[in-house]
Amino acid sequence: MWAFVMNASSIAVVKPRNDSLQRASAAWGKVAERSPTFDVRIIVGSGDQNLRKNPEAIEAFGGACAYSGGTEQLLDLTLEAAEWMREEFQARLRETHQDKNLEVRLALLRRTQCPKLHFDKVPLRGLATLVGPSTVWAPEETVDWGKLEKLQKLNVPIDPLEFESAVAPKGLTATPDFHALFLSPPAMHRSPHTEDTRVLLQCDVR
Repeated sequence: MWAFVMNASSIAVVKPRNDSLQRASAAWGKVAERSPTFDVRIIVGSGDQNLRKNPEAIEAFGGACAYSGGTEQLLDLTLEAAEWMREEFQARLRETHQDKNLEVRLALLRRTQCPKLHFDKVPLRGLATLVGPSTVWAPEETVDWGKLEKLQKLNVPIDPLEFESAVAPKGLTATPDFHALFLSPPAMHRSPHTEDTRVLLQCDVR
């Protein structure tokens, strides 16, 4: 089991197995295969109310759940999981005395969205795969940061293959089921190479 420790030096951390994610995963597992794809996002402030009582969240996620043929219970379990992730972010923001907005995303995908290793220019991102293969990431010790630093100093666009070559062979790992992966730059990660149905819950600090 992975420890969840977030501090200035954290690159990628995994939150241990979570019951909220497991319940939402089971509910989405019943409807995902016959559901059309969708991608919904909402912005919430750091002091906003619980997502389970937030009208915008209820409307956006409720629409996605109805679109997928789900019941009111599916919406409730989805909001429960999203609220858990939001609370994890709120705790982190309180520690650093930041007043930031959060973007909460729920998506059903059937394509490889980000096939190449990369890191995102957001202060903190949380990813939880409710259905399907999970996000693939490179533990810090498997990455040749010196090589990437030299490439960045050239001040030219870095070919995605250079990112791939900077990671040790067999250095990638998949996020375990019912766990959430929290990334802060420059955590290296990519989507799984699959066309299987995936339901992704994501939260970004904006």
